[in-house]
Amino acid sequence: MTDEKKKRQVEVKHRDDQYAERYRTSIWLEESEHENPFVETAAFCHGYSFEELVKKVSYPQMLFLLLKGELPSKTQEQLLNKALVAFCHPGVRHDAVRAAALAGVGKTLPQNILPIAMLVFGGSRTGSADVAKMMRYFAKTKRQSASEALAINPTPIVLGDYYGEADVMAAKIAQWLSQGDDDTPHIDWGMKLVAEAQSENEKIGWTKASVAAAVFCDLGLMPKFGVALMQLLAAPGLLAQGVEHANKPVTVLPFVGDDDYEIQTEFAPS
Repeated sequence: MTDEKKKRQVEVKHRDDQYAERYRTSIWLEESEHENPFVETAAFCHGYSFEELVKKVSYPQMLFLLLKGELPSKTQEQLLNKALVAFCHPGVRHDAVRAAALAGVGKTLPQNILPIAMLVFGGSRTGSADVAKMMRYFAKTKRQSASEALAINPTPIVLGDYYGEADVMAAKIAQWLSQGDDDTPHIDWGMKLVAEAQSENEKIGWTKASVAAAVFCDLGLMPKFGVALMQLLAAPGLLAQGVEHANKPVTVLPFVGDDDYEIQTEFAPS
């Protein structure tokens, strides 16, 4: 085949995409009175002066403003503030904490310790990967009774076990967050679902991810924020655990001995 024929057989398509001339965002505005326009002299977040925000608002208020575009109500601020504390540490048995510690003793650069741990924390089951799906489940089923929801789906994504048992700490966190003046309809509904499910199987219940998902629903946040937001909440504990082990010898961590390995010497035919 000649080159001319090959050219005729190839259909060339051009995209007609029109790219924006400049980056636009409704979240953040920067102003400059400097001769270099990249040197900001004033900033605004959703219309609020950054200077006034620094002087007057709390971190939960600022976080809510960034995600929702408005300052939280008093009850929303209280709930988010409690969540920031409740999920600040995933527990020393968590894989992400072990990853942080290993990164620390492994002489990982300090700026890489937290990203390594958060990558592990972004996994499924005990991580944050399924938080968005859990938020959608709560939004979809909150008008049903717990028995109706379980009749439709006996194993919903918001229920699970922790090393073969119900996660006691996750259940306690749910109770702590639902107490007080906070408006927590999704957590309250989740408690009914857990109670109904445990009447049949006491080894399942809340997971920390599902509690976080219920909190985010009660705050009116969109599911697309759920995964990364739970990672953000866990970041202080992961950072602390990793830096604690920085510059220490690898011997500060346990090493799995040969007796703890099971070596299979015979393999079944495929």
